[in-house]
Amino acid sequence: MRSDLRAFLALAVATASIAVAAAETGRVATPPQDSVYSDSSALGTLKKAAERQEPESMYRLGVLCFEGQAVRKDLSLAADLFKRAAAKGYAPAQNAFGFMLQNGLGVEKNEREAAAWYERAAGLGDPEAQNNLGWLYQAGRGVERSIEQAVAWYSRAAGGGNAVAAYHMGLLYETGAYGLRDGIPDRKAALDWYRKAAAHGDAMAQYKLGKALLEGAGLDPDPVAGLSLVEKSAAQGNPFAQYLLALQLAGDGYKPTDEPAAMRLALNA
Repeated sequence: MRSDLRAFLALAVATASIAVAAAETGRVATPPQDSVYSDSSALGTLKKAAERQEPESMYRLGVLCFEGQAVRKDLSLAADLFKRAAAKGYAPAQNAFGFMLQNGLGVEKNEREAAAWYERAAGLGDPEAQNNLGWLYQAGRGVERSIEQAVAWYSRAAGGGNAVAAYHMGLLYETGAYGLRDGIPDRKAALDWYRKAAAHGDAMAQYKLGKALLEGAGLDPDPVAGLSLVEKSAAQGNPFAQYLLALQLAGDGYKPTDEPAAMRLALNA
């Protein structure tokens, strides 16, 4: 393989360690979608239930409108359905309406109001809302900035199985934004949180933990486990993991050299 490609891959891997998942500020919690909505009669039943103001049905129909599944994509209608279900105390809809307000989707952007809806849902135990509220506190958007509040909500969300919140906790420790030990970022705590996030399928956490295991950075080296995590992350489309895996295939690691595969990964990353 040409040295310029190997140099490019090495640089990409080296700089990837400072990447943050700023795009993962929040997500509408989508209920399981299956063939129940693939025929008109099932969709009609859902619409009739939504017309009766049943909150879960309004929320599920709102998700379909938000994603454009089985119905025409309509963010304004999705926001309206989420709002009506939220007003009835349905936590997933409260989180979803907060998401719409936070991002100005189908409604006028209003981060303060978004925080209020997240807080309602978070108080009812919704992990997605807890994560989203934590991010607002971390960023100081719609609420007064408070790392302590962010950590409190991320911790609760992660305890409920939210992988993004666990990743956020790891990032706070890794960057030193929280939990400094003698003025130094607590890498062990960061890796512990990345391990929790990776176990729930978070691609960035899988990459960071896998890279640490490959390099023996803060952990005993374990190339087999490290490569497995990097491959899982790369399979989810994480370009940093794809670059690292390409570098391994280029002959700079533990995998058998496969230059064509390395080139394909590098071009697709």
